[in-house]
Amino acid sequence: MRAVLSLASLLVCASCSQVSQEEKECRSDIKGKLINPETVEFFDFSSISKSEFRTGLINMKFKDSGVSRGERPNFGNQVKVIADDVMQIAVGPYYGLRVKAESKVGLKVTMHFVCTKVVEGCACLNGDE
Repeated sequence: MRAVLSLASLLVCASCSQVSQEEKECRSDIKGKLINPETVEFFDFSSISKSEFRTGLINMKFKDSGVSRGERPNFGNQVKVIADDVMQIAVGPYYGLRVKAESKVGLKVTMHFVCTKVVEGCACLNGDE
């Protein structure tokens, strides 16, 4: 019986995935930006391309400025110029991460973050549209 329990616990631990140092740093950065960090769940940490990171950056800039999807063409290249300036600093590698956490009113909200490696660890921003 004891051998069966040991084998079962070994199989459970074998299926546990190790969290990389990069993912730990990105998770830490994201937790610092959430309203209810104690409720956070992380999913789908993966490498993304430079263009995917840039798209997330542009989405974040539009959202922060309160610009809806339909209004975005009216702004021409204004936000894209800002994104280009940031991309000069954000040299990668780039990561994507899906996050679920409670909002101010207690609802579970899913967000997609894009992240890049920086000297201090990882810098992430909410790249949702």
